[in-house]
Amino acid sequence: MNWRTIGAAGVLTAIVTLSTASSAQDAHNQQNGLEKDISALNQQIAAKQQQITALRNKPSPEQAELVAAQKVLNDARVELKKNPGAENEGKARNAEFKLKLAQLKFDKSNGDIETLNDDIDKLKQQASAKQQQIKELSRQASDQAADVQQQKLADERAKRQQQEQELARTKQEAESAQKEIERLKAALAAKEAVEAKAAAAVPTAKVVEIPQPAEVAKAEAPRATPAAASAATTSANGISKLNSQDQVLRELQAMAQRVAQAGRGGDTTNLVLYMKQPGATATNKDKITLRALGNNQYRGNAKIEPGQYEATMGFNRWPVEFAGNEGGETVFLCDNSDAKKPRLLIYNSALEGGAK
Repeated sequence: MNWRTIGAAGVLTAIVTLSTASSAQDAHNQQNGLEKDISALNQQIAAKQQQITALRNKPSPEQAELVAAQKVLNDARVELKKNPGAENEGKARNAEFKLKLAQLKFDKSNGDIETLNDDIDKLKQQASAKQQQIKELSRQASDQAADVQQQKLADERAKRQQQEQELARTKQEAESAQKEIERLKAALAAKEAVEAKAAAAVPTAKVVEIPQPAEVAKAEAPRATPAAASAATTSANGISKLNSQDQVLRELQAMAQRVAQAGRGGDTTNLVLYMKQPGATATNKDKITLRALGNNQYRGNAKIEPGQYEATMGFNRWPVEFAGNEGGETVFLCDNSDAKKPRLLIYNSALEGGAK
């Protein structure tokens, strides 16, 4: 993952998401553990209730008295329902009282039942507490999910703002480059006009040929002047260093025309160029961003120190050297119309100014 490209908001969201995922897993594990504990407590409660039922059904005088009291109460209620009245109502209340007395007597004679009832109450309290813990974990998970969603929305807004700022910056750079091209174009036209006027004012010298012996003519014949070296140091594999203002102007004009021809179409994703030491591994310190101008044309700049370098872009690698007087703020232009054979131009930013 490239942390620089996603921005600070994206990094924060990633951290929060990872942390929340870990917390959610922990909460899920805790909830599973609590549910298992509650299930075990319920099993203990059911077992103790079965023990109480068995003890109450065990034959004994107290148990027989309790059964008889229950029968008397049932008969009294049936009679009261058939013949409502104060007498039958009193009999029913008296039967209920005797049943409670029989129940207390029975429970007193069976101390184990009371102990079991106490145990059941404690187990129920434990189960209720664990159920409350589960509810709290669910609430926390819901709150965390809401926080993540809010952070995600904030990150999306920040990302859109970053993209809008990047687009505005790219547009501004393209407009600035176009203005500089127009200025240099005017300067070059004025320069060529002055040179043309000066050339027209110089009279053509008349040449008088004087016959000479062949040997003398051969000895005094002017030496052939080698073709003037191009001001651009060009490599056959697609990289060029521009060393004159005229060359810079022409290349900027050509790039502007290519951008305009397609109406800023083509890939708008920036390219990455690395200017690293030969044989070394590229790092972020060697990274130069080439901003997309449109129609597969790119521009970037960086401060370069004199020395030997290896320019790397994708699968393309070019050796390049900067002499002692070539260091400083450097401009990089790239024509990536043919991605397999990109064309990279390098020149000192001063060549875009008034100095030649």
